[in-house]
Amino acid sequence: MQKRTGGLFTKNFQRIEIQDEAYLTNLVNYIHKNPVKHGIQYNYESYIYSSYRIILSESATHLKRDAVLYWFGGRKEFIQYHQSDAIDPKTINLLNFEADEMESH
Repeated sequence: MQKRTGGLFTKNFQRIEIQDEAYLTNLVNYIHKNPVKHGIQYNYESYIYSSYRIILSESATHLKRDAVLYWFGGRKEFIQYHQSDAIDPKTINLLNFEADEMESH
């Protein structure tokens, strides 16, 4: 629409179809912990731009909070899953291989 180009709009963008439940569960966990992985935030639980806090809060949101909590088995299970080291790097590898290569340059 604005005829803009550049790194934000082109080269590092990837789309991967989510084809199974385990991948989706890992992906949610990965997304919430990504700011810590990249040194943006020390604690994913307090990162203000993360949906993690919003999912656990009682504040109004457009997120499908109940659906996410149900997916994980409830609020307690959602928290426990995130506190574990449940991310399977092989499952998420397709999302971060280019980013990891770029960081090493």
